[in-house]
Amino acid sequence: MNRWHRLSMRTRLFTATALLLAVLILLVVILQSSFNSRDRLSRLQSDELPTALAAIAAQIQSRLNIAITGSQALVNNPFILDWINAGTPADGLPQMEAAMAQTLDALQASAVFMATNSGGEVRYHHYEDGKLHWRTMSAGNADDNWYFDYLKSRQPFELNLDTNAFSDEQLLMFVNYRSKAENAQGQPLNVAGGAMNMTQLAGLIREFRIGAEGLVMLVRPSGLVDIHPDMSRAGKLDLSRQPALKTLLTTPSEQGRIIRLERQGQDMFVGALWIPALQRFLLAEVPTADIYGEIRRNQLVTMGIAAVLLAAGLALLYPMAGALIAPLLVLRSQISDIAGHLDLKTRFQTRDRAEIGELCEQLNRLLARLRQTLSEVHHVSDETEAVVTQLHGGAREASDSFHQQQTALEQITQAMHNITTQVAEVAGNAGQAGRYSEQGSAVLKAAEQQLEQSYVAIGRLEQDMLDAKSRMEALRRHSDDILHVLEVIRSISDQTNLLALNAAIEAARAGEHGRGFAVVADEVRQLAQRTQSSTTEIQSMIDNLRSASLQVAEQMDISAGSSQQGLASLTSTREQLHHMSVQMEDVFAINNRMSTSTQSQQQAISQIHDGLQHLAEQGSRASTMVQQAAGASQHLSHQVARLREKVMIFQC
Repeated sequence: MNRWHRLSMRTRLFTATALLLAVLILLVVILQSSFNSRDRLSRLQSDELPTALAAIAAQIQSRLNIAITGSQALVNNPFILDWINAGTPADGLPQMEAAMAQTLDALQASAVFMATNSGGEVRYHHYEDGKLHWRTMSAGNADDNWYFDYLKSRQPFELNLDTNAFSDEQLLMFVNYRSKAENAQGQPLNVAGGAMNMTQLAGLIREFRIGAEGLVMLVRPSGLVDIHPDMSRAGKLDLSRQPALKTLLTTPSEQGRIIRLERQGQDMFVGALWIPALQRFLLAEVPTADIYGEIRRNQLVTMGIAAVLLAAGLALLYPMAGALIAPLLVLRSQISDIAGHLDLKTRFQTRDRAEIGELCEQLNRLLARLRQTLSEVHHVSDETEAVVTQLHGGAREASDSFHQQQTALEQITQAMHNITTQVAEVAGNAGQAGRYSEQGSAVLKAAEQQLEQSYVAIGRLEQDMLDAKSRMEALRRHSDDILHVLEVIRSISDQTNLLALNAAIEAARAGEHGRGFAVVADEVRQLAQRTQSSTTEIQSMIDNLRSASLQVAEQMDISAGSSQQGLASLTSTREQLHHMSVQMEDVFAINNRMSTSTQSQQQAISQIHDGLQHLAEQGSRASTMVQQAAGASQHLSHQVARLREKVMIFQC
């Protein structure tokens, strides 16, 4: 990624566009090849192969029709039929040989044959290589089975792949055609036709090719191949052993049927077309590899063309990329010049009116704003320098004034410290006298108050004893009531305990669902037990209270008499103490005023001393701040000078 960012804009633009074009062309070629492949296979299956089969069938049919038509003309030749009806005399053989030679030339066949049956013996006549051979046929001869099988089929003609002793056991395709004329037994007088050499038939079939590897063959409905481009496989290859082909050959169709299968390790299309005249299938095999090979060749051609077009496009793209980024290079050069000379009066210029032109306008606005800002900074720096100079002078004068003030404050503080010490000593003595006076006054007041309180207390005590006696009576009555209530509570707690026990039993029966209720019932039962024990304790306490209250009532009667005597003595003592208290109060008041006045003076002097110390501390801090301000102003002066130097670099 770092190497990519080091590349020039032209190189990056060219590389990115080239990669994009290459990928797009590659995708187009791949997609086109894929679509062409599917379309080619689809057309092969639906159009090309059926059309080719029909065309090949028509050509084969046309070629074989010559042999069939010639065989029909030979078998129905009136001269030959008359010769057969005459018993095939030997003197007519030269004429028969001439007729068969003429038919051989017309059919361009390898041989011409006739099987004559006038009602007696059946003779086989075979003309090949300019010679006429004949022999007698019989049903017991295996070489003659073709004749008797053909008669049984009652077909007007047939194609039969067979060998013949007169042809050196060479495999031939015989066109068997029966005459319309019959003998007395209802059998055809003549069965004749041409025999085509398999080499000729294979050459004929070999002429028809579908693609480079496709081949065509004639196949019987049983699956046996009669004609194959490879002569060694004709009459030996049996296609019925393959289920897919067997199904294809069991349903004759003149429209043709196409299937796709894998045969001998190859994926191929196989088409079959029924030729009624031949009573055989025209079978064509086209390997899909052949089609794919053609597609790949087309793909390579397309790729080559695409590569040439890509190379041509890239050859045009590189100078175009240079032309596209040329305004950007010019702008970069202008920015480099401005950065080197710091000339803010320069304007960016370009002929581009799109993004680069807009960028130049924005840069010009930025330079204008920078010029304006730097001018303002220059002006402000001048003003700041003047202010800093004044501030530095004022700070120096303030520092000298604070130093003189600090010296005077230190002298005043020392004098106030001495005064404070002396006043503190006087205030201490006055305070001690005041405290003694206060203590004496407090003692007298306390004695008087205690005496008064004793008098009042004894009076109250007497009254309280009387009230207590009546209350003790009421307490005894209330104790009886409480005992009654306790009996009721005990009864309720017994019932609650019983109910809690029953609830616990029911909860145990409920099992898991009653576990929570069992816990609550157990708590209720414990509460009832605690209530019962508490009522017992309360009853015991009330009984003790009743006996104690009776004793207290008796003692109160005795104490009431004693309090009457003490009350009379306290009355006399109270009057004498009150007279002495009035006289001592005046002395105590004088001492208190002296102590209060001395303390006020001490507090005032202490506040003045503290104020002077605080003022001295403030002056010291102010002096320090003034010194710091002086240092800051000097530093600010240096910074403003540096700022002016930096601003002067720019050409505004």
